[in-house]
Amino acid sequence: MATSAPLLIDRAQGLAALLPVRVEDRRFWPRALLGLALRALALELEWPWLRASVSSAVAWSLRGAGVDIELVSRSTLVLAPWAFEVTPSCTHVEVVGLLAPLLWDRSRSVAVNGARCLAFAAVVVGLSVARIDLAIALRAAGLPWVVSHDVLLGLGYFVVMAIVLAGGAWTRSPSGAAAGWRLGATSRARSGVATSGAGSSGATACPSSLKK
Repeated sequence: MATSAPLLIDRAQGLAALLPVRVEDRRFWPRALLGLALRALALELEWPWLRASVSSAVAWSLRGAGVDIELVSRSTLVLAPWAFEVTPSCTHVEVVGLLAPLLWDRSRSVAVNGARCLAFAAVVVGLSVARIDLAIALRAAGLPWVVSHDVLLGLGYFVVMAIVLAGGAWTRSPSGAAAGWRLGATSRARSGVATSGAGSSGATACPSSLKK
């Protein structure tokens, strides 16, 4: 195990390098830290209604595919000889908490951002149902749980995070602030033009500032 640890770390770092974000980007870290806090909070809650909904959806979809699975409680599925407990993490609610701050686009309204986050949550929970379906089916086919569940879970996390980061919502500035900046820059430019007519030597400072 000791000899494989450096190799695993190198591979993890290689995957992290594929994500469309760089550690030196200061816009990323406040949102990332907020996401980590929301993730921790999400995992502290039980989410009984969400777990029951996901469990029912998994049982319904697997039965539709011909798998003889039983829902023996609100969040426990049995496919003999195995029992599967749907935990809060199985619903991917912590993924929603982790990535919601990175989905928030300050150039859009609160209503639009709220709708985006709700749609994202619905998609992620739907993906959790599909992932559990696949994990149980692969386990029933004889694959080890670490492959059918853990490996697919890690890959799914990576893909969803990469898509959210590539969207770049966390990099955008409020449209009002941008408009205000442009207005202020225009005013300064006009002021420079006015003073240049009077022979001011500082009139060229404003156009250079507009090149940012």
